Amino acid sequence: GSFERSRSEDSEGRGGQRRSLSPRRFQVLYEDNDMRKRKWLDLYIQRRQEEDEEMKCVHFVSAETRRGFDRNAFDSWYDESVGHWHQVEQARRELQRAEARRRKMQELTECSFIPQVDKSTSSY
Repeated sequence: GSFERSRSEDSEGRGGQRRSLSPRRFQVLYEDNDMRKRKWLDLYIQRRQEEDEEMKCVHFVSAETRRGFDRNAFDSWYDESVGHWHQVEQARRELQRAEARRRKMQELTECSFIPQVDKSTSSY
């Protein structure tokens, strides 16, 4: 193409000067950039509108399903949840204590330590 020709002329020293780019080429590049920018902006705006529509749908659905706050129902749910948590936590701690006792007993049964008798008191 013209790029290779221009490059080969420069490398061979024929032209000596770099070929000037025409104003038409700059105009085409500018228009191409402008078109790409508009396409990107249109796509961006379209996506934002779709997201806004989705958010409106979510907002309407949640607005329809709202109900008043029932303090007694909440308190009973909370007490039940916290009570269950306390039971699970107590069972977990008891299990840890039982496991620690089991390990300690196992270590004692596997212990092969035999105290040495003091030689000064030995009857040999």
